[in-house]
Amino acid sequence: MVEIAARTCYDSFENSENECVKNAITTLDTDAINNVEDSDLLSNLAWVHHHHSIIEHATLSYLVQGASRGVFQEHARHRLQAIPVR
Repeated sequence: MVEIAARTCYDSFENSENECVKNAITTLDTDAINNVEDSDLLSNLAWVHHHHSIIEHATLSYLVQGASRGVFQEHARHRLQAIPVR
């Protein structure tokens, strides 16, 4: 699910090497996503560019659709979680 959260920020699902991630917006197959063993994006962001904040998504990730950016801004203000917004 970490890759899903990271790709939400960049709206780059189609660039994943994992088929279940490519289709995540239309078909959310959580079993397949939870069994992804490797992600080029995560390796690149975390270990090449040292953007480790994406790893926060390993502990809390959920998909909310149809809410305004204001709702997400309120959550971000209180730093309950890192929020990728599409």
